[in-house]
Amino acid sequence: MNELQTWRDEARNRADDLAMVSAIAREVNSPHSDASVIFQEVVDSIRERLGFHPVIIFAIDSRNGQAVNVASSLPDLDNLAMRIKPGQGLLGAAIETQLTVISNDVLHDPRYRGRVGIAAYDGETGATRAELVIPLLFEGELIGLLNAQSTEISGFQERDRLVLEALANEVAAAIQKTRRAAMQREQAWVSTAQYQVARTINDHRSLDSLVATMVRLVPLLMGAERCGLLLWDYKADVYRPQALYSHDQAEINRFLAQTYTADDWPVLAAVHVGKIPRSVTDTPPWGDNPQSYTLMPLEVTPHWVGVFFVGHTPGSLGFFYPFQHEQRWRLQENIAFQLAQAIDREQLRLIGQAEAAERWQLQHEIEVALDIQTSLIPDGRPAVPALDVASYWQAARQVSGDFYDFLALPDGRWGIIIADVAGKGIPAALFMALSRTILRAVAFSRQSPDDVLGRANEIIFNDTRSDMFVTVFYALWQPADNTLTWANGGHNPPILVRDGNAAPLLGNGLALGVIDSASYQIQTTTLQPGDIVLFYTDGVTEATNGDDQLFGMTRLCALLAPLKVSNAQQVIDTVAAAIDHFTDGRPLADDVTMVALVKKIKEE
Repeated sequence: MNELQTWRDEARNRADDLAMVSAIAREVNSPHSDASVIFQEVVDSIRERLGFHPVIIFAIDSRNGQAVNVASSLPDLDNLAMRIKPGQGLLGAAIETQLTVISNDVLHDPRYRGRVGIAAYDGETGATRAELVIPLLFEGELIGLLNAQSTEISGFQERDRLVLEALANEVAAAIQKTRRAAMQREQAWVSTAQYQVARTINDHRSLDSLVATMVRLVPLLMGAERCGLLLWDYKADVYRPQALYSHDQAEINRFLAQTYTADDWPVLAAVHVGKIPRSVTDTPPWGDNPQSYTLMPLEVTPHWVGVFFVGHTPGSLGFFYPFQHEQRWRLQENIAFQLAQAIDREQLRLIGQAEAAERWQLQHEIEVALDIQTSLIPDGRPAVPALDVASYWQAARQVSGDFYDFLALPDGRWGIIIADVAGKGIPAALFMALSRTILRAVAFSRQSPDDVLGRANEIIFNDTRSDMFVTVFYALWQPADNTLTWANGGHNPPILVRDGNAAPLLGNGLALGVIDSASYQIQTTTLQPGDIVLFYTDGVTEATNGDDQLFGMTRLCALLAPLKVSNAQQVIDTVAAAIDHFTDGRPLADDVTMVALVKKIKEE
């Protein structure tokens, strides 16, 4: 009778075990099952029906192989992440061997690890005397552990092992099924999130608006508590805060109140130098408490744009399935890539607009400068007694350092000036205006050309405080006796054409503005009817052809010598046409200025 009763009891137990395993199998394979609820029912059923406690289900983190609790008969353990490394305790032994581990006397088992540093666990396991760990395997892959503990020595029998291994198979299948479903949901979510990010970027036309929207959108997509952006300022070598999403307004204010060097935050320095993403649990320069941060580099080769970061309270983004972390990481990389591209485009656009505005402003200023400079150039054909006069003024750029001037002096005398400022562009044009003003003022107060140049040199050297200088040829024409008197301040000597000969007018001195005191020679000649005098700047003789040959003084004299004209404009036109032909229409390398005088044969 006793043997029969024992057989009946064992049969009933086997039936109960089978019913329990079948019921759990139906639940875990239900298409509408919630994994967390199912796993909690599993551990609760094992505790209630088999009397084991605590009972814990672990998932394996594919990044490091550690076991992380996902369901437990210990209520206080639910929100705490207990991590077990391979080889660490009985759980770690099961991870390494992928075989069931039974210890029916843990106090004498050197592999046993009763305390893990979590009070909710350590307080309950102090009475543990036996422990069973079953690997959760699916198609040869270790995806978790089922752990049961008993307060009795030899608390686990063969029946317990068989039942729990059967349950473990069902739990492993449930984990894999849930993994696949979650992976599909995650992929759909990531695709939606990427689309939302791309649409947000495309819909915003302003950098400030884009940044402000992105730091709010990303936390919604990723469940983060903080999100911010630091842009790199190349000129200042600092990161400038752009925007921060946080529930703490004081933290936002601190973030925006200063700039940051890479060395202000070690993880920022690591990303700045390595140009690769980094994760860290740390307190940033603007924070009060440690947070878990992921920093993503923003780079569009070769431009370093800045750093985009996401932060959350440690543990608040705890994962159940390892691939969730990988998907989250890939999403952050994708967001960082799109954001870097958008910011770089916007920065280039703003730079382009600024440069365009600057170019427009510069062009406008040059046009104004040209208008002013043109107004300083006198009538090119003044009515000078006994002379026919013509002139030519052509800037190599939009403004010129060359100038000429005609001064109607007292007693019927006329001053004739041609000058060339060393340099080109706006600086030369400004120095030209200054030099012209000084020369005019001195010429009206001094009689002799050498005296005029001497005094003008003193003023230019002492008052301008620049490294620029000007070459000047100043001639004084006296119609009463047809004399031309001159002094040369480092300028190209004008050419006198008479009776088929062309020769430079003698005399030379230093350019004005080189030294504080300089003396100049005075020379005089009497012009005869039909004489031609050509004043010119070095843009004439230094005009260059395609073979890098200079037009030169010899060619100029040969061109002028045979001229017999009564019209000074013909002289100018002849030289200008010769230069254009010589250079084959190439752009001028230097300003070209000419003044031609022809002594009239008959007085009008």
